[in-house]
Amino acid sequence: MPIRAVVLVKVTPRMLKQVLSEIEKISLVRRYATITGEYDVLIEAEANTIEEFHDMLIDELDPVKGIEETNTHIILKDLRAD
Repeated sequence: MPIRAVVLVKVTPRMLKQVLSEIEKISLVRRYATITGEYDVLIEAEANTIEEFHDMLIDELDPVKGIEETNTHIILKDLRAD
């Protein structure tokens, strides 16, 4: 069973377009959206292992210029399917 997670991203003002362009390139990202509130972007990601997910966070998301902060939530169980 794949590991699914939601990552909330806080972006430096006026860097949103650049950050979204880089998020688009990350293969584990399934969906992403701009949102209101404390964070600017919501990412839904899926990996085969926790190590693969960790590597994506450290090697692909963390280096993106314009990302100030992330807050990651692993999905334990879907309670309602589409």
